[in-house]
Amino acid sequence: MNSTHLADRVDADDSDALDQLFEELESEDLDRYREQRLDEMKRQAAELRVMKDTNHGTYLEVEEKDVLGITTNTPYAIVHFFHPGFERCKIMDGHLEKLAQKHFRVRFVKANAELCPFLVTKLKIKVLPFVIAFVKGVVVERLVGFEQLGNIDDFKISRLENILYNSGVIRDPKLSLITSNNNQEGARKIRSNTKAYGSDEE
Repeated sequence: MNSTHLADRVDADDSDALDQLFEELESEDLDRYREQRLDEMKRQAAELRVMKDTNHGTYLEVEEKDVLGITTNTPYAIVHFFHPGFERCKIMDGHLEKLAQKHFRVRFVKANAELCPFLVTKLKIKVLPFVIAFVKGVVVERLVGFEQLGNIDDFKISRLENILYNSGVIRDPKLSLITSNNNQEGARKIRSNTKAYGSDEE
């Protein structure tokens, strides 16, 4: 219905006819909205199927040859270079696995640094854990060890999440911003067990 022809159909004093016209207009708007919403839901469902097929929502170990393909072909990706014997890498694993389930649109993977000599050299990885975030193939964040996480082992997952959110790799407006309290963190600091990658320290 074309609303520009209302004056042709209704006298100013005919309130019943006006009400009927408004109902018809609202019905048309509602039908149009429903159709648009249905199209949007179909599009989102298709995107979710593609992401599920490409292991979004999981946190898997991949080989070096797969890292380049994932980070260039996936709009949002986070890669954790780890060492299986480093305790802090295991802590990071636990947090990233939870975030992978929460932030489905981001592809989370991990790669054994010992099996990635080319990337270790290319990215100049010297300290583990090493987490790198990509947006459309461009590096937007690097987390070296636990330096940006207060250099403590019991950091809150929300702190890691907030760093990734600020980088743009995670988009969630409901995330709470982290307020730093250096005094409290200093009191809770424990012995750092982040090792320089390639060192002989046990």
